[in-house]
Amino acid sequence: MPEKIIPVFRIEKNVPMPVYSPRGAKLYPLEKMEIGDSFLIPKSEDETEPPLTVLRSRVNGIIGGVQRRTNLRFATVTMPDGIRVWRVADRKKDEKSANPTRRHISPEGMDRIVEAQHKRWKKFRTEKKRQR
Repeated sequence: MPEKIIPVFRIEKNVPMPVYSPRGAKLYPLEKMEIGDSFLIPKSEDETEPPLTVLRSRVNGIIGGVQRRTNLRFATVTMPDGIRVWRVADRKKDEKSANPTRRHISPEGMDRIVEAQHKRWKKFRTEKKRQR
């Protein structure tokens, strides 16, 4: 049996960390847009490029990252010639995120959720045993 080779890593000090740049935020002029502005991401005729549904999903992911970091809002629409992105009204400071999965839950609330899930699981297992 061959010996396992363990890599050796050199620890370096005082190496500056690069500034975070969202993957696609620089690709599109999102933060330069004013309310009412729009741009078109043209449909590609190249067969190797992803279809518009995949492209729109990617664009919405990039837009979501910008919207979470800033108070900017955008809308996308798939059109025959590509995907159009509009800058719409800003999010108000007291307005909650549109993503309900990103909510803050207190420890007590989390305990209630876990307890409810445990009860549902116990009920499910009991029913499965009865079916056997």
